[in-house]
Amino acid sequence: MNLRKEIFSLSRYFKIFKTGKKGVYVEGLSGPRRRVFLPFILNENISCLIGMILGDGHLKKEKKRIAFEVTQKSLVELFLSLMKKSFLINGSIKKRIEKLENRKQRYYTNITNAPIYILLNKVYNIPIGKKSRIIEVSPLILKGNKRVKLFFLFGVLLTDGGRRRRGFGFSSSSKSFRDNVFTLLSEFEIKCSLDEWKHKTYKKIYYGLFFKKAELSKLMRECRSGQTGQILQELRKKFFVEG
Repeated sequence: MNLRKEIFSLSRYFKIFKTGKKGVYVEGLSGPRRRVFLPFILNENISCLIGMILGDGHLKKEKKRIAFEVTQKSLVELFLSLMKKSFLINGSIKKRIEKLENRKQRYYTNITNAPIYILLNKVYNIPIGKKSRIIEVSPLILKGNKRVKLFFLFGVLLTDGGRRRRGFGFSSSSKSFRDNVFTLLSEFEIKCSLDEWKHKTYKKIYYGLFFKKAELSKLMRECRSGQTGQILQELRKKFFVEG
């Protein structure tokens, strides 16, 4: 897929101000008129963002809003940092007001921007609204270079990943998504096991994968760039400190 061509095919959704070799500067035709940058390449920052959105974010049906919510404030900070690096847009962190006692504090951000929203939906295949049972890994990720695949996996593990079966892994109500992630992990020679079960309360089938701690260390050694220190720091914190 030619990303430049795909982005220009969506130009009915935004106003173009300037086109360069690496991307295009645009402004939405509705909602907040914030000028942003849409890159012509799928890089590691965007692939990590996509993984994080598929994990703990979603595209809201109203107001072309990109939402992300977790219990770790530092993950929202990372999310906003990647948004700024990728699309030159800023956002703010808010606290969720909890109504139930003894519930972990949650932090969230909402970024309202039509061009980025449309790009994530139309080009990178992130569904609008409820997505848990229908998400898949974009063909652009599956066919991307090694760095794109690696950082997408980092994004998924940072959000959906956790302790499973004396090791680590994740579960999803989308079999296709679980299988896609398994395929990507296998490309890095990460040995995973698969399982599935029916939730007794929700009566839904969930699909999981898990691997040993040593396998995760092997995956993280693939990344040695100082520019990605924040991502690696969050991975170590989640799996080797908090876990």
